Amino acid sequence: MKPVTSWASRDEAFKNVVVGIRKVAEELQRSAPQPSISGDGAHGSRRETSGAKGSLGGSAEVAGQHRVKWRPDSNTLWQQGPHIEIVISKAVPELRKLRTTGLDLPELPVRAVIDTGASLTLINPEIAATCKLTRVGQVTINAVGGEAGEFPEYAAAISFPGSQLPSLGTTRVVACPIIRQPFFSCLIGRDILRKWLFTYDGRNGEVEITA
Repeated sequence: MKPVTSWASRDEAFKNVVVGIRKVAEELQRSAPQPSISGDGAHGSRRETSGAKGSLGGSAEVAGQHRVKWRPDSNTLWQQGPHIEIVISKAVPELRKLRTTGLDLPELPVRAVIDTGASLTLINPEIAATCKLTRVGQVTINAVGGEAGEFPEYAAAISFPGSQLPSLGTTRVVACPIIRQPFFSCLIGRDILRKWLFTYDGRNGEVEITA
């Protein structure tokens, strides 16, 4: 309820607007009926699943496959691309070893945009520090509209809360400062997409993943 021009920082003002809109959108999603997708289970029985949490509209396991389908707001899909909520943590082998030590093992929920134009999965550098990811190498990134640069590569685990998509116990992600967008802090590239069947239905505003 405060005009943007009256804020000391315009950046803080617009951030406040974004947070407010997202809060209302999430409340509307929670109150709206969510569709479910049914399919033949792994043992041939019919299996219904309720709507997944967050932006995921529904999920199902079909003949040993995992499928999730959701319908974002059409303007959001057009302007921001297909997003999915994920959780990033240390790679599973490391987690198993460290759990016996009693050390803090942070898991960070973040919003990721699916980008078929990117060959690698990128994260905001702060995520690597927060999750205490282990560095495993260095990669050259050729950013669109920018110069090539060398960036650190980390081992990480990625899970997909609110869906039946299988977790990625050990995958590689690159910490790159170009991922500093207000709507997402991770970019899922073709290294992960090659494990999925990804469908983008622009006319109906639907996104579907089969893994």
